[in-house]
Amino acid sequence: MALAAQARHLEHEVKAGRTDEVAVGFQLLEHYFARFVAEYPSAVERATNASAV
Repeated sequence: MALAAQARHLEHEVKAGRTDEVAVGFQLLEHYFARFVAEYPSAVERATNASAV
């Protein structure tokens, strides 16, 4: 959820012409994406195991 929220926020800022903090916002977006990539496989495994029971 944080990844999607940050992407939306960054998009709105850019569309509104507020680009002074885009670099920082993009770094935060990359952070959330890396966290998503790291956590996604275990989340899928938990969901798969839960439905198998």
